[in-house]
Amino acid sequence: MASGKHVSRRGFFKTSALASTFMLGGASVSSCASSHQLDDTEPFPVFHHPGFDPSKGVSGLLFSQIGYEAGHPVRVIVRLPSKDLLSGQAECRLIPGGDERGYKTECKYWGEQWGSHWWVASFTGIDENGEWSVEVSDGGKTRMTDHGLRVGKDLLWDASVPWASVDMLERRKHFTKVGAGWQDAGTLWVESCAQSAMIIGLGELLIKGKNRFDDDFIQRIYDQIIIGCNYLVMTADKAEELGYPAGAMSHDLLGHEKDILPNDATKAVVALYRAARLLPDTYGEKKGIYRRTAAKTFNWLMNTAQPMGSYGFSFSQRGLSPDTPIPGDEFQTRDLVAMCWGALEKWKTDGRKEKDKAACTKLAARIMARQFSKSNPENGYYGHFHEYDSLPFSEKSWCHCIVGKDFGSDIGGFYPNYLMPFIEMTSL
Repeated sequence: MASGKHVSRRGFFKTSALASTFMLGGASVSSCASSHQLDDTEPFPVFHHPGFDPSKGVSGLLFSQIGYEAGHPVRVIVRLPSKDLLSGQAECRLIPGGDERGYKTECKYWGEQWGSHWWVASFTGIDENGEWSVEVSDGGKTRMTDHGLRVGKDLLWDASVPWASVDMLERRKHFTKVGAGWQDAGTLWVESCAQSAMIIGLGELLIKGKNRFDDDFIQRIYDQIIIGCNYLVMTADKAEELGYPAGAMSHDLLGHEKDILPNDATKAVVALYRAARLLPDTYGEKKGIYRRTAAKTFNWLMNTAQPMGSYGFSFSQRGLSPDTPIPGDEFQTRDLVAMCWGALEKWKTDGRKEKDKAACTKLAARIMARQFSKSNPENGYYGHFHEYDSLPFSEKSWCHCIVGKDFGSDIGGFYPNYLMPFIEMTSL
């Protein structure tokens, strides 16, 4: 993340393909030095054994091409067409490329799957950063080697962040047909709830990891936040154009303009206030638009918006009878959590006013009143939440769906028991 240089998509897939992993118990590991000479001329790992016939099946040496977190398990996997190609004394060595320690452990036979036989070498306790070559040996003879096994801090994070954030969004923005927002996965929809979640996530990168990024990458984050927030503003403008109250928002601008969902608006408030707070002052005009839009939508939520009740509510994925009465005057707990979060972002963005703090704490109290307690658990479990005040069942981790053709209560239900506002409130 320090260089800011863009990597081609082909290059990324070449260097970041993750090997299959099997969750097996760790073997004992000992540090070791090695004087083995590795063959640097082989373009890929070749299995060397007089009894090996490549035409009989596949051989391979598998490990993460991104790397492993320091202190976490490191697993190297050997694939061969026949079990008798490695004995029970086979070992795997990690040979340092510099000042790192060397390591060795047994190659433990795992079993047969997909017409191949598999061995796993499990290393534990590697708490240093570095890069190693990998050597599989048996009976004192080197059978297979490869290079580039890395261990360090946040390797997976650093390798994944660009592709899971700005790179993906830069490619999707061209398909929305409205000049803002990002194409949904698998369809040409541009649903409000998905835009908000991504904007919130981009904000998390700035809050939690800005010091890890160079200026070029930070600018790419700013650019995508603008693209997402512009779309949310457009959904508010469209709803008002269609005659809905100020602050209401259309679900999207590609066929669902008349679907006005409070559960969309709750997340949009968080996204817009957060963007207004985190964007630099060079975006002053945009920051003002986002803050005003968020304020109108928050006011609509607090004073005008009504719960969706049973409209677009999936009984089947909750295991409920279709005749279960769903209250039409209660928001789902996940909606209250998002409103609480929106009130917190408003308080942080709009001068930390007492009225915003009061709104936040009032919503927090309503949420906590729905929590299963140790003295009144659900099937022995507690700490999670009722979905409604008036019903006994708990809120499920995921409910995002369209029921028939109804865009309603369950749209955007993808934050599982999300406690971010509570976590942030404890640090203020």
